[in-house]
Amino acid sequence: MSGERWTASDLAWALTLVIVGGSIVGFAETTSTALEDVVSLPPWVPSALATLLMVAFPAAQAIRVVRAGSTEGLGPTAWILIMWSTIAWGTYGVVAADYYMLTANVVGAPFVVTVITRLFRDGRISRGTLVRAVVAVTASMTVISLGGETAGFVALLSITVLISVSMLQAVIGDPSTAGLSLMSVGASILAQGFWVVYALTEGSRTILWHASVVIAVNTLVVAVARSRRRAA
Repeated sequence: MSGERWTASDLAWALTLVIVGGSIVGFAETTSTALEDVVSLPPWVPSALATLLMVAFPAAQAIRVVRAGSTEGLGPTAWILIMWSTIAWGTYGVVAADYYMLTANVVGAPFVVTVITRLFRDGRISRGTLVRAVVAVTASMTVISLGGETAGFVALLSITVLISVSMLQAVIGDPSTAGLSLMSVGASILAQGFWVVYALTEGSRTILWHASVVIAVNTLVVAVARSRRRAA
């Protein structure tokens, strides 16, 4: 079982992802008016497409681990946090009356559970991993519930960064990437692209930041995984 330890390098990755995400957000905000002038779409179009792709992300990964019989290339902490992030974003969907976000997370939840079950079966989720994830999620849910919109934004972004670092650790450090579905990661990138469009049309900074960070890290995950598979 590959261990997950936080190092200065991990924190540097996290900071880099936040900076990249911030750059994407800044660029998107400065060009949002031009985007609306060029592409005039009803808000339900990008959000509906993003919802379908968000379900495709865990679905494709669940199918991959079942068929390959391997979870190598998957970050255990990432997937525990993805499960709780699903709950958090579902809660956000209820609080913000965003039923596209709510639907995506409710429908995708069984596939997330399937991946986590396989990680448990392979002995890749340790007690320490579980405790770290539960503490992070409990803190974030408390902040979301009691801290208002700004605090909730910070909490959700923090969970996103933790997931990102865990995914990168796994794809770089695991013996192989046999269990990782690049189709799943690609679906996630496309989904977040649509969420960027949706966030710009709806003025949601929370969704915009989240989507931008996910696009940045998943692009890195795909690049590293493809490089490792070519070298194998």
